[in-house]
Amino acid sequence: MYRKIRRRNHLVGPAFAVVLGAVALTVLLAGCGQSSGGGKASAAKPAVTSKPAGGQQAAGAAQGASGQSVAASTFTGTIEYVEGDVTVNGAATEIGAQVKNGDTITTGNSGVCDIVFLKRNIVQIQADSIAVLNFGEIGRGIQLESGALAAVLKNLTPTKTGNRFQVDTPTIVAGVRGTTFYIKVLNINSTYFCLCNGEVHLQDSAGGDKMALEAAHHSAVEYNREDGIFRVTKRPLLYHTDAEMQALASKIGYTINWKKPDLVN
Repeated sequence: MYRKIRRRNHLVGPAFAVVLGAVALTVLLAGCGQSSGGGKASAAKPAVTSKPAGGQQAAGAAQGASGQSVAASTFTGTIEYVEGDVTVNGAATEIGAQVKNGDTITTGNSGVCDIVFLKRNIVQIQADSIAVLNFGEIGRGIQLESGALAAVLKNLTPTKTGNRFQVDTPTIVAGVRGTTFYIKVLNINSTYFCLCNGEVHLQDSAGGDKMALEAAHHSAVEYNREDGIFRVTKRPLLYHTDAEMQALASKIGYTINWKKPDLVN
């Protein structure tokens, strides 16, 4: 078959060469067209790659939207009550002042400061305390370096780490959700925590001694560290009363039901 084609090519001679040249030209032009189309396809490649890029933009937009959502959960608190010596970042404060992520609240030996955020949450920073606020994008909580605080939390909107409020001290980490609690740093190696009503997840500052508590009416523990080893002991109701916790809850219009734990799903 190949021979026959060769023979016909030889017989046709110049005429076939003309035809072949025309065909070749047509193919060349078509090739150019395809090359041009390829240019378009190449131009389309950015369009194709722009889809991932668009996806990245969409992801960026989603992150932006997430950022907006997070921004919505990045909030300020309002100081609703001040008594005695109370400063924010070293400066005297007053009722109505706004506090934000990273602010340090310091109280003197007779100082008390109530902070309300997201309308249905109140934290009372008590005397001789240093507390750093975490009202940021990742989560929310307070780093209690010294002193004591009481809290009634009833409106924790979601953040990147869920709707948990975390309190850190030198010896304990408490993750609470919709909970009434009291916490006191006794010293750098000892912290008292009382779950007044609700639920909490506790662990020592090294990540061990984890426990989950649920209570309707005060369940307290004390975390102690000695020579790098933590010990957890049950403790009675100390440093606060039902009346004091209810008085705090009343400031956000909430009544504590001491007969059953108020749990947040």
